[in-house]
Amino acid sequence: YSKVKQKVADEEQAKQLAFQLAKQSDYQRKEEIKRISQQNSIFSSTQHLIQQQEGNHLLLIILLIVLLITLFFWGYKSWLTQQKLKLLTEYDYLTQVNNRAQFIRQGQQTLEQCQAAQKPVSCIMFDLDHFKSINDKYGHIAGDTVLQQVSLTCKHICRPNDFIGRIGGEEFAILL
Repeated sequence: YSKVKQKVADEEQAKQLAFQLAKQSDYQRKEEIKRISQQNSIFSSTQHLIQQQEGNHLLLIILLIVLLITLFFWGYKSWLTQQKLKLLTEYDYLTQVNNRAQFIRQGQQTLEQCQAAQKPVSCIMFDLDHFKSINDKYGHIAGDTVLQQVSLTCKHICRPNDFIGRIGGEEFAILL
């Protein structure tokens, strides 16, 4: 009886041990699944973060490109404005020749260069006689047309290195 009882106890103990081993194995598998699930979640979060960073980098690059294009456009417009201002300050709008200040600046440079190179320089100064009577009789539009035609004629007869300037209302000068 005692051997049978011992055998039953051993079997019961073996069952308990098997049950405990199965329970332990199940617990280990669940913990492994939980750990893998956490790693998967971390990996998924990392991938999402990387995608967000790539998107942010792309947005930053696009922003920089837009900024560069804007700066280039603004710089170009600024350069154009400076060129227009330079034209306005150096040339007479009506006759499209040098104004008085530019003619004097350019004339001084030319005189210095010709003096250093010992080349002759000539200056022709003329005004349109009775110009006021043209304005009075035919109007300012006709007077403007006369001034434009005079400057155009001067441009056609001058050589490439000569330059013309409108010194006053109807006064012109040509540096040869």
